[in-house]
Amino acid sequence: MNLPSYRSISRVASVGLLCASAAFAGLSAGCGEIVTYAGEARQQGIKLYNEGHYAEAAGSFNSAIKQRPQDYESYYYLGRTHEAMGAFHQAVKDYRTTLTMMDNSLKGPTDTEFRLKTLDGLASAISAGKDATLEQAAFVKTSGPATGEDFWVIAKVRKLDGDIDSALVEYAKAAKMDPENQPLAKEFGLYLAKLNQRTLASAELRRAYAINYRKRLADDPQVNEGLRALGIIPGPSLADERDLHQPILPVGPLPEVKVQIGKEAAKAE
Repeated sequence: MNLPSYRSISRVASVGLLCASAAFAGLSAGCGEIVTYAGEARQQGIKLYNEGHYAEAAGSFNSAIKQRPQDYESYYYLGRTHEAMGAFHQAVKDYRTTLTMMDNSLKGPTDTEFRLKTLDGLASAISAGKDATLEQAAFVKTSGPATGEDFWVIAKVRKLDGDIDSALVEYAKAAKMDPENQPLAKEFGLYLAKLNQRTLASAELRRAYAINYRKRLADDPQVNEGLRALGIIPGPSLADERDLHQPILPVGPLPEVKVQIGKEAAKAE
């Protein structure tokens, strides 16, 4: 399955807007049926996937996509299915399409949890594929300069591969490019803490806490637990503007990592 063209994406977005407009006019019955059928096909695909019937599951997800092309969730599950089948190049394309569809839908831009799952899936397929050409897919945008999210995916790949030094470098690049990304700061901080890099971990977890506080979001239990493990009590004082400095990039050689993380352990995270 090829990535959709920008013309195709515009057409898909138009379909969604037409359905939304029809709802206000009381003419949404047809659109509702499409959504229902697509949802049923997706649920059937998930059931088949969980039973290990991957080929049949792929057929159900493709059916859902055919009925509702903007259904980014079905693209994601199709990627999971292709990854389980060992079709890593196809899985990467599916995950990339998921991200593209999310960017061009009404719900997608705010569906943070699902985007994080998709980024994890993309990194997993790239790592499992053992093919250097797959790394090009880590840069999720089809045009324009690399983003913090692009380097974040590479960092995830390096972590899965057990390449700790390279993972730290890529995480630092991503954090520097996107210092307001709370999930990124949290993941980087927790990874540093696991590697016993306490000073760097403290900086990133403080940043994650401060971002949440300033945006008036609920406390993140994982961030709070990570801070307490470092001897830091979560509280409003951590949201001081002085704590929102640029992410720390190690100067000179990377600090020696004392914790050995095997490849299989990294994959289980």
